[in-house]
Amino acid sequence: MRRAARAPLLHFFAVALLLAGVRQLATPGQQTSARLPARIDLPIVWAASLCRDEFSRTGAFPSGREFAALLRRGADDEILLNAALARNLQRTDPVASARLAANLAFVGAPTAEPAKLLEQAIAMGMAKTDLVVRRRLIGRMKLEIEGQARSRTISDDKLERYLQRHRRRYRLPPSYRLAQVFLSAARRSKDRFASEVGRLQRRLSTNPPADPARAATLGDPLLAAMRQASWSDRDIAKLLGPAVARAVAEAPIGRWSGPIRSPLGAHWVWLYEKKPGRVPTLSEVRERVQYDVLTRRGRAALARAVGDLRKQTSVLLDGVPIDRLVERLEHATVDHRIAARPTVTDVEDCTGLLRLESIAAATARSSKGGRS
Repeated sequence: MRRAARAPLLHFFAVALLLAGVRQLATPGQQTSARLPARIDLPIVWAASLCRDEFSRTGAFPSGREFAALLRRGADDEILLNAALARNLQRTDPVASARLAANLAFVGAPTAEPAKLLEQAIAMGMAKTDLVVRRRLIGRMKLEIEGQARSRTISDDKLERYLQRHRRRYRLPPSYRLAQVFLSAARRSKDRFASEVGRLQRRLSTNPPADPARAATLGDPLLAAMRQASWSDRDIAKLLGPAVARAVAEAPIGRWSGPIRSPLGAHWVWLYEKKPGRVPTLSEVRERVQYDVLTRRGRAALARAVGDLRKQTSVLLDGVPIDRLVERLEHATVDHRIAARPTVTDVEDCTGLLRLESIAAATARSSKGGRS
């Protein structure tokens, strides 16, 4: 029992339950929201961490406009984080508050009262530095903003208009109902494969032609993905290649066509029916269209909300407004010259930013060594 009581996961859930009760008794002052700070100051290491995260995700360091977009997304997340803190979500959100209190409980803080542990963690700035809490609070803000926009009902008329405006996105591809005979190239030598292709071609060309309902037994067993009776041209191109898809599209109905070569071997197809591509009715794609409309609506609401929040605060990177840096990166030509004493305004990409971080770290170490 003593070992179980020390288990981190059990601690986490125990703290969460206790804090859930504490939140019910929270003082009115803790529930009131505050305004965003007039400015949000971010150090070089903050932007450097964005660059490293982007490299781990994509395998490349962004530059130019991509670098500007990275800084903008990061700054917007900081604004949302501060908005969440202003709304007191670090105390009222069950996951964030439990995580903060558990952080101190795990390291053996002297008090065992979850409410006090939570306040100590907040006072230490953990709501801004703990990665899990940061992501939770930023995500919570995004979900709430988008959720409000998505909660409004959408009329069928709006869905129909959206479907017609974006009909190319929802257009159904041509489809075919067919039977096929397949001969695998991998199961035979080159000469034997050519010989059996000729044999099957003669057999399927007889008059009357081989019955398509039974002809599959003349060749090799079909792979599970190839046994379907109805195909779209996208399915055919994905599985067998675009050359086979073109051949099937041009094949006549009611007779054998082939051999059609693919990376797997040779195919003969008997088309029962061809259906041309078309725009589906709303009833056929209602869920997909509704999801797309709600997603678009949520993203637009989030963009408006973040735009409004930007007007309430200034985000600065190493003392320079992010807006100024982003505008310069979006419109300026890249200058690969390295300044003698570079600042953040000289940085053109993540590589330059990481170099600036190294210079700042070396300067700090040198200054510290001089004082000692």
